Formats: sequence, structure tokens, C-alpha cells
Amino acid sequence: MNALNYKLLRDLWKLRGQVIAIALVVACGIAIFIAMISTYQSLATSQLAYYRQYRFAQVFAQLKRAPETLIEQIQAIPGVAQVQSRVVMDVTLDVPGRKEPAIGRLVSLPEQQTPILNDVFIRQGRYIEPRRAEEVMASEAFVTANHLKLGDRVGAIINGRWQQLNIVGVGLSPEYIYEIRGGDVLPDNQRFGVFWVGRKALGTAFNLDGAFNDVALSLTPQTNPQAVIFQLDQLLKPYGGFGAYERADQISNQFISEEISQLRSQAIIVPSIFLGIAAFFVAHSTLSVDWHSARSNCHSQSIWVWQLEYWLAFLKVSFSDCIFGRCDRHGSRAMARFRASTTLHTLLSFSSFKLSS
Repeated sequence: MNALNYKLLRDLWKLRGQVIAIALVVACGIAIFIAMISTYQSLATSQLAYYRQYRFAQVFAQLKRAPETLIEQIQAIPGVAQVQSRVVMDVTLDVPGRKEPAIGRLVSLPEQQTPILNDVFIRQGRYIEPRRAEEVMASEAFVTANHLKLGDRVGAIINGRWQQLNIVGVGLSPEYIYEIRGGDVLPDNQRFGVFWVGRKALGTAFNLDGAFNDVALSLTPQTNPQAVIFQLDQLLKPYGGFGAYERADQISNQFISEEISQLRSQAIIVPSIFLGIAAFFVAHSTLSVDWHSARSNCHSQSIWVWQLEYWLAFLKVSFSDCIFGRCDRHGSRAMARFRASTTLHTLLSFSSFKLSS
């Protein structure tokens, strides 16, 4: 082991406290980076898998009323893979144990359980039975926030008529992971919930039997959503269409995707703070090592720097004098004064530096 290695070990032992602190800070930064990146990748993968498994639609549109025969024309749009027509209505709810009314969004489901777009995952209970208009499946967030359970009844004003809704199941849908009404800033699961109802019962209650007011589409690969949206808007315009939009603008998906993206940004920013602190400690320790012993070397080097500056200034003035000084007597005198002042300034600076040393 040579002398430099001995000096390195001696310096590390002298700064062992700082070295251990720097190592811990770096370890914390790396651990946070790995944990947050792993969480981000896990959430992003789970989101895509959930969307794929329960067939989350790629284009959505709401309208006033359109006949079911329009579905064939929508299906004929190039790039459309599947079309799901629905009846979606907001109603006023009377929730047991609450003094204030709540808002419930009723979404129609087929009478028989079949694979559909924006399918419902049943967490508790069962699927609704045909010809039972009072049976519904409620969203898990609403049930949890209002302390409801299977078999509870919720009052609802459906198209001006009072009706009791019997909760037979608790479900989740990729369309309503983040349950929030349009226009609201934050979700309020106590005052807003989603209920899935049989298509025939809901259509009859709102005079939409054989018609729909909401449609969802899935697209074939490599299809441009904007081209499909343009043609869909043209078809729905005579029926009071409110404008179609793609999955990226769907309110629940937008909130979920933004939160996952924020986690990715935090996974870069937070570890960077730890590593930046560690870099500051390293720089401070490096600059403070043997500062007093290295000071003399710095002074001797600075003496040569001042001497070099003096001779460079002298040469520059002399060279300028040779070129321009002989052209004009006044110019020669000016250059002489500049040469004298530069030389005097350099010598004074050098002398003050020596005295301060």
C-alpha cells in the first residue's frame, strides 16, 4: 500500500462521522427512489390491467334521446369495435341516517349478466335479477361512506315518483374509480354515489324504453379517436348530443392518471433532494480537508500567477506601443501612461497580496 492510500485511509478515519452521515443520506435517497418507482410501476400496471379486464371504453358520449336503431350506424363508423348504449340518469336520494339529500347516478345494466363495456366487478352480494325494478348494485365508496350494507333500502325520486331501492350488491367499475360529478372539484362519497339498475326498469321509468341517452365505444388498434369522435358527433347532433370525448378526458380516468403521474414526479424529485444534500456534504468535506496545510501551496502558486500577469501586461503594452505608438506623439504618450499605470497597478496588487499572506 503506497503513501496515497495511507493518506486516504487516514483522512477517511478523521472524517468518519461525516462519511457515515453521507452514506446514510445516499442510502435513504436510493431507497426512496426504488420504493416510489416500484409503487408507480405497480399502480400503472394495475390500472391498465383493470381497464383491459373490465373493458373500459375509449370514447364516451351523452345525448338527450336517440332510438336503438342508431346503434347500427354508430357500429358502422370505421375503427369502432364495440358499442354499448345505456340509460344514465341522476336522481335525488334519501339515505338512512342522513338529514341532507344525496345525488345518485343510475346506470343501466343488461337484465342478464353478460360481458359489456365498463363492466362492474361485484365486491359483495350478487347481480340484479330480471323483472325486479327495485334491485340495485351500489358503488363501494358510497356504501362505505354512508355505512350501508346489503339489504338496506335507499329512497329515490325517479322521474317524479318515489321509489325504494334495495341494495343487493356492491360493485366497482373502471368508469367510476374516482366518483365525482361533473363540475365538482373534490369527490363527496356521502352525497354522491353510483347505482346500477336493470335496463328495462330504468328505461321504462324515464320513458326511454327502446332508446338511450348515453353511449360508450371501444376502438380497434391503431384507430384515431378524434376521427371517430368527429363522425359520432355528426350522428348524434340531431338527437341532442353534448359532444363526444375520449378516455383521456373521462373525469375518473383523468384524476387517477394525474395522481399516478404525480407519484412518478415525486419519485424523481424527493430522492434528488437527498442526493443533493449528500453532494453538498461531500463537497464541503473535500474542500475543508487539510485547508490550512494547503494554504501555503496556494500562496506560492498565487505569487507565480501575479508575476505572470505583470509580464503579460508589460508585453501587451509594449506590443501596442510598437504598433501604434510611433504613429502619433500624443498616442505614444498615452500608451506610455497606460503602461506605467498598468505596471504600477500590478506591482501594488502583488505587494498587497504579499502583505496579506
